[in-house]
Amino acid sequence: MSKRIISPKKVWDSKPYAFSQGVSCGGKRIIFIAGQVGIDPTGKIVSESIEKQTEQAFENMQQILRSAKASMENIAKLTVYLTDIKDLQRYSEVMKRYFKKGLPAQTAVEVSRLALPELKIEVEAIAVV
Repeated sequence: MSKRIISPKKVWDSKPYAFSQGVSCGGKRIIFIAGQVGIDPTGKIVSESIEKQTEQAFENMQQILRSAKASMENIAKLTVYLTDIKDLQRYSEVMKRYFKKGLPAQTAVEVSRLALPELKIEVEAIAVV
């Protein structure tokens, strides 16, 4: 996959907020990854911590991508749902560890709740391979 980060000088700088304004991809397959949460392979919520739930969501995503013969570098777009938008910075610090070669385009939304009351975050993705 070829992936190019789009950051026009006439659009505000999104780097401090840990996302790219746009991503152009060339590839043959698109992978849509359902919202991932802080639930481990045994079906248990890993922690009440936003950081631990974020880590688990991205670990789950990595496993899905590996099964599709892809990696986190193939992700072009993320959508993150947070039950408290004040957690966005802490989420972003964890998220940046998973994207070393350019940040994906991203949308962050505060929601009143997720599928289970203990969940604080859900992240969905679109990858191009």
